[in-house]
Amino acid sequence: MSEILTKRLVTPHPERLAYVQYALRQGHTVKQVAKMTSMDPWFLYQLKEINDQQLELENIRWSRFPRKCCANRSAWILRRASGRGLEAGWAGESEALAQETRRDAGLQAR
Repeated sequence: MSEILTKRLVTPHPERLAYVQYALRQGHTVKQVAKMTSMDPWFLYQLKEINDQQLELENIRWSRFPRKCCANRSAWILRRASGRGLEAGWAGESEALAQETRRDAGLQAR
């Protein structure tokens, strides 16, 4: 772990959660981050789950999906994301396309 990242994790500040997310994305374990931040491991595991879900959603390219082919998978992913408080902008696709995917999957946007 770099010296700068270590310093940003150890010291409380407004952007600290962004650095926690970055550390988890770089492959650091929850245990390592918990030790450096003194944050509750349960809380960090919840952040890691959200982070992993967000990464999965970012890797989906909605425009490559055949219209009806993957409705069940996309519906499942959208339900999981919605349950975790994630919204449509994550996938790098337009909001209109995300709304169309929700409609085709039988889901309503909140």
